[in-house]
Amino acid sequence: MQPYLSFETDRLILRPSNLDDAAFQLELMNTPKWLDYIGGRDIKTIEDAETYIKEKIISQFERVGFGNYVAIRKEDGMKIGACGLYDRPELEGVDIGFAFLPEYEHSGYGVESARRIKSAAIEDFGITSLKAITIERNVGSQRLLEKIGLKFEKYIRLPNDAEELMLYFGDFSDENEANWNGTSNSSPIYNAGRWGILPDERVSEYTADGGVQSYSEVERRIQEDVLGDYAKHGYGRFAVEEKSTGELIGFSGLKYLEDIDEVDLGYRFISST
Repeated sequence: MQPYLSFETDRLILRPSNLDDAAFQLELMNTPKWLDYIGGRDIKTIEDAETYIKEKIISQFERVGFGNYVAIRKEDGMKIGACGLYDRPELEGVDIGFAFLPEYEHSGYGVESARRIKSAAIEDFGITSLKAITIERNVGSQRLLEKIGLKFEKYIRLPNDAEELMLYFGDFSDENEANWNGTSNSSPIYNAGRWGILPDERVSEYTADGGVQSYSEVERRIQEDVLGDYAKHGYGRFAVEEKSTGELIGFSGLKYLEDIDEVDLGYRFISST
């Protein structure tokens, strides 16, 4: 699996799920609340869990660069739950979800992880809105979604699902635009908002692309070029930050050039630096 982003909170490490998590995934997906609130996925063996991780989780990371993150407690290294961003074919847009083992519920881990993954969605992946789905009797999930800024929008039914679901929605475009203006302090490898170097005319004068002038264009380039290179080749471009300030000042890295079948080492820095 390629080196996708991981995240941290005060108490948790949130890292991309992988095949080593099969036993944990099997346990989590067969807890009473998962079966009641999310539904059975016929995951009965380690092999079933491995197939699920390959086909549902790893495949999404390869396609869009984000997905399901295992929540690992820092104090003892225990895998206690999962939280993630999901790009489902049956639901337009990206939705956020979470689940924890019963013994780790009611300790604030759910909202702690969801807030961090929401921040990652906005700051690192340039996602301007999030959805979430839950069922009416899952009051705890509803309260958590409200705590991170999502609001109930309407009842829906997904294809091939008879149960009515509650759809929650949050528009975070204001927060996203704040990142574009340079106010975010997040890790910038995939951060469209902080690649403000691209519109710098004194930089684009010496490049073939002419620079960009809109957030959406930066977002498209990062999704297609930066994430695309990591997904295809396992390497790509890295952001360069000034240690003393955390300010993004440029980027450097490797890019595969298909037309000449060579790997190019390149760099760009904000002209003022």
